[in-house]
Amino acid sequence: MKRFIWILLLLIHSLQAGNLKENLTTLLERGYSVGYLKEYMQPMATSVGLMLGSAAYHSGGVKPFPSFDIGLKGAYVIIPEEARYFVSKELAGGEEQKVPTVFGNSYPANEAIAGIDKNAFRFPLLQLNLGMFNNVELMVRFSQYENKDLGRMTVWGGGVKYGLSDLLIMSIVPVQVSVQAMYHTFSLDDYISSGAFAMNLHASSDIPKTIFSVYSGVSYENSSMVIKTDLLPVAPEDSYGSVTINGNNKFKYSVGISAEYLIFNLHADYNFGYYHSIAGGLMIVF
Repeated sequence: MKRFIWILLLLIHSLQAGNLKENLTTLLERGYSVGYLKEYMQPMATSVGLMLGSAAYHSGGVKPFPSFDIGLKGAYVIIPEEARYFVSKELAGGEEQKVPTVFGNSYPANEAIAGIDKNAFRFPLLQLNLGMFNNVELMVRFSQYENKDLGRMTVWGGGVKYGLSDLLIMSIVPVQVSVQAMYHTFSLDDYISSGAFAMNLHASSDIPKTIFSVYSGVSYENSSMVIKTDLLPVAPEDSYGSVTINGNNKFKYSVGISAEYLIFNLHADYNFGYYHSIAGGLMIVF
């Protein structure tokens, strides 16, 4: 089972171009400001926060004790063109110039710091949902793998979901409704760490005489990223210590469809937020 899970993680994982650690080391050695560093890494701080809050639910109902489901989740955060570049005056000449962010051009025409040249950010997650008593469902999430261009990514997360359907009158429209609170941590090697908190209100409804259901939700997400520049291979005088960057993700709206047959549940949704994303998962239901 363990080997099967790691094979699935590797199949989902896609290597990205560029070397982030080398790029950040070059940024510090060239003496660019903290402001330049924050602008460069802002899209990653936001996209990581969006990733950690994605693919967390596919139903407005809660599982009863002792039932559970387990499987793979993931999201594809779309990085818009305007997030791949920013304007800086720190290059030679002091004039405003368009320079890459972390996701920008890996071969810039000027002396700007290179990006990793990607228009999306993604990583897979293992998720376990466990039904408890009194309309409560617990969630645990984990992911860890080595990316040759970004480093070792590790994610831990957990959440609590509470069903509201019994408190509402659902006789006219058969809709299941619940709220969910969750917190995740993300680390990249030892020099980047993130934390993300999210609150979700979501609902779902079965499509009569089919295996399908539709679901939607609204989330409020708050995330931040800490870059420990003193842990990068630079001289002490080139380090800025710990630099904190807040993610721009706040409200996010989701709509999706789910299909459940025998012990399998397959679902996918589209998310409208600061960056848009596509999320989904395959769960084994017990």
